[in-house]
Amino acid sequence: LAVALPIVFHLIRRTSKEKMTFSSLMFLQPTPPRVTRRNRLENIFLLVLRCLVLCVLALGFARPFLQKPMVPDPAGTGRKIIVLVDRSASMRREGLWPGAVAKAEEVLQKTSPADQVAVFTFDSQARSLVSFEEWSSMNAGERVALTAKRLAELKPGWTGTHLGNALIAAAEAFADADKQGQNIGARQIVLVTDLQEGSRLDGLQGYEWPRGIQADVERVQARRPTNAGLQWVVDADDSAKPDADAGPRVRVSNSTDAKREQFQLRWEGVTGAPPLEVYVPPGQSRIVAAPKLPEGATGERLVLSGDDDDFDNTIYFVQPKPEQVNILFLGDDSEKDKAQLLYYLRRAFQDTRRQTVKINARPTGAPLAQSDIASARLLIADDALNQTQFNAVQQFFTNGGTALFVLKNTAAAPTVGRLAGVDSLTAAEAPTNGYSMFGQIDFEHPLFAPFADPRFSDFTKIHFWKHRKLETDRLSGARVLAR
Repeated sequence: LAVALPIVFHLIRRTSKEKMTFSSLMFLQPTPPRVTRRNRLENIFLLVLRCLVLCVLALGFARPFLQKPMVPDPAGTGRKIIVLVDRSASMRREGLWPGAVAKAEEVLQKTSPADQVAVFTFDSQARSLVSFEEWSSMNAGERVALTAKRLAELKPGWTGTHLGNALIAAAEAFADADKQGQNIGARQIVLVTDLQEGSRLDGLQGYEWPRGIQADVERVQARRPTNAGLQWVVDADDSAKPDADAGPRVRVSNSTDAKREQFQLRWEGVTGAPPLEVYVPPGQSRIVAAPKLPEGATGERLVLSGDDDDFDNTIYFVQPKPEQVNILFLGDDSEKDKAQLLYYLRRAFQDTRRQTVKINARPTGAPLAQSDIASARLLIADDALNQTQFNAVQQFFTNGGTALFVLKNTAAAPTVGRLAGVDSLTAAEAPTNGYSMFGQIDFEHPLFAPFADPRFSDFTKIHFWKHRKLETDRLSGARVLAR
């Protein structure tokens, strides 16, 4: 129909665009133009070009496939066949894995003695079950039976389906088997899978598929299509405390061809916890909070019921236990005195879901228990140490510990010197007229690296009304982070 348009336009005689009013014809009625020789086709070459353009456009949109006959194999040369069998978690549905083994065995039965066959299984990764070399070394009459036996001994795994990587691995196996680059016979990939939704194909997007490799799909389908799955939902803000009135959040997903959309979520083995009704239409998912546990009860297994296959209906829940970080403080400060260090140290660390910080304060002259030193992650001291505490802190350093010494007076300087291997290290009160500020900061050190950005590197608001001058030249290997 589109090609006929240029022919019609060539046959139509257009009226003149110029009009002139003439008094003696104003009472005459206009008549249509007669068919004359001008209505015949003109500019035949232009007409053919216009029709040809439309024909080429129609041919391009039709996307014709020109099938070329395969060149007959040379005498004695068979095909190269790779059978890819899906053993991902979705194959755990009833009847799928036996059906996949039967499909693979059926494909192997159709091979000829001259064919070279390899069998791979795949889930998130592809694994070789029978290589070309093993197939060739087997007795021709026992190849199919031995390969089917190996397949039957396997079971589906628990990981997802990465179909793209499996196809790439099969294509590269052809190249490895034919290192000389010759196309010996036809090459074919037979894919045995359930084509589960979510099968990843992203690996094929940037991959150039080799020429001459044919891929066929042998699909296995579940007898009962309704399958719902259960997954944990991890919050992005892991530091936030969970809601006391709601349980952990889970995602319930329903298969596209499901026949049911009503499911139940319950804690296994917990009495007094009513199940939660969940409505999930086919092909969709819902995020819900798990049923709240009764006071004092603990649940370990969350179970979804109402679908046909239960292989992905149970998830295990372990109540997160925050890590306890112990900080050992040595000093006579009072935690209620706003002018002393311990008051602010108690308020410096906030508890999170991942860790809780416990500060164990010990007076300067009190003996230290071995458990205090062994469990401490950080040691903080602001005064001189006696010999017993000094020996314990020195052992703490030997074991790789980290300590923070705050010289609230010059008397604590010899303790720092002895721990650093310097005898009689002294410190002096710095003379100040008003307040002092930081004049040099090492922003390359991990302690100050988060403040290296110009938006956060302004320390002019921090004023020091008192500070001590330490002889850092005597501390061999010392690194000054700020002055």
